[in-house]
Amino acid sequence: MALPKRHRLQSSRSFSQVYKRGQKAHARCLVARALAPQPSSSANSRPETAAKTSAESGNSSAQLLKAQSPKTDSKRVPDRGDFALASTRFGISISRKVSKKAVVRNHIKRQIRAALLALMPQVRGGRWVVITVRSAAVTCEYDDFLRELRKVLTALEVLHGD
Repeated sequence: MALPKRHRLQSSRSFSQVYKRGQKAHARCLVARALAPQPSSSANSRPETAAKTSAESGNSSAQLLKAQSPKTDSKRVPDRGDFALASTRFGISISRKVSKKAVVRNHIKRQIRAALLALMPQVRGGRWVVITVRSAAVTCEYDDFLRELRKVLTALEVLHGD
């Protein structure tokens, strides 16, 4: 069973942000990185400042209104207040180094998704998590993934402490 769409981290841009700025926790078969995204810089810019720079450059009033209105780009990182209420999003990254066979890689991803679904009631909102699979995962079973996910997600404060 797949993760619900609201719990999926899909864009490569989001993965890159998590890799660059996220905290990391290791286990034998997995490495997890978690990030509570910061507000984007465009959300923090003041409209008065944009209006002054537009007026100084001699732009028309239509361009002034456009500069003052906030962007409604769906790809933009939400403000921190929105993120606290947003669902945690998960992405799974598995390399061909783990196994050359797509069947094996997909089997591992299905087991990890099932373990994530089992842990979903304990997950805190507002985080982006990327789970990177290590080569040792080829020998792991569902119970191993469940135990390791619980360990790394608790270390990253994505799961509520029991």
